[in-house]
Amino acid sequence: MAGQDHLTRVAATGTGELLLYGLTPPPRDQIAAKVARTVHRARERRNRIRPDATIVYDLVDEPGHSGRPRPFPFTPTQPPVDYVRTHLRGTDGAVVLYRNAGAHTEDELRAWLSELEEGTPIVLVGAVSDDVEMATSLPRAQEIARAERPDAPLGGITIAERHALHGDEHERLLRKQESGCSFFVSQVVYDADPAVRLLQDYAPAVIRAGMRPAPIVFALSLCGSAKQLDLLEWLGVAVPDDIPEALRHGPDPRGESTRHCLEVARRLTTTCRGLGLPFGFAVESVSDLRADADAAVELAREVGALLRR
Repeated sequence: MAGQDHLTRVAATGTGELLLYGLTPPPRDQIAAKVARTVHRARERRNRIRPDATIVYDLVDEPGHSGRPRPFPFTPTQPPVDYVRTHLRGTDGAVVLYRNAGAHTEDELRAWLSELEEGTPIVLVGAVSDDVEMATSLPRAQEIARAERPDAPLGGITIAERHALHGDEHERLLRKQESGCSFFVSQVVYDADPAVRLLQDYAPAVIRAGMRPAPIVFALSLCGSAKQLDLLEWLGVAVPDDIPEALRHGPDPRGESTRHCLEVARRLTTTCRGLGLPFGFAVESVSDLRADADAAVELAREVGALLRR
């Protein structure tokens, strides 16, 4: 597929820019008629955006975040690979599948890998904190993926906030590249400063290591309500000091969030181009509200207009 070729090409050459669209499968217990409507709308939105790839997230309950109660109750979703096979197969563009390594045994991971279509890009996710017990460690999961599916481009996660705390996220990226990762997707970015510092440290480090720079795809997510802001903060997303007031009490939180996300995208675009790094953006559409999903489409289209694709 053309989209998959582009994603693979950018990862293989270390040059290029990408637009991805992120979504979650429907709830596991959603009735068939509602699932059909959800899928139809997802297809329509993808057609309007025309992304290089669509990310399908693998949601798991994450009690290790921040030590505070979760703002929204966790809702189990359909397995991403089943959702793609049943509802997204045959659509244009690549599909990138997430998989939480720690929630599955090695045998379960091998079985999942065996079900994937050839060349399907995958992103393996590790534990959210050191306190979470993992059935399979992330390095071991990456080793299994390389052995079982050498045809599948392997992606990793990066968290700019970790760089702000410890200053070593760029070293994590290099280690993950050595483990087979050819692209990265970030945690949602609301504060561009930590991401810029990460890029500034990664660019010279990857050259010193004699490696090709891997594209970093920065996740952007609209925040249309105080509750959604609570969820971002619970997940550990850094939010600039002036943003919560506008989102909690302003007349147009969805519009304000859109403007802020575009400003983040512009700044990261300028930084990556200045450093000669491949990059992209993944605009998430994970809200149940139709207005949020439609706004995410418009954000994706505006972000796409910034890119040289």
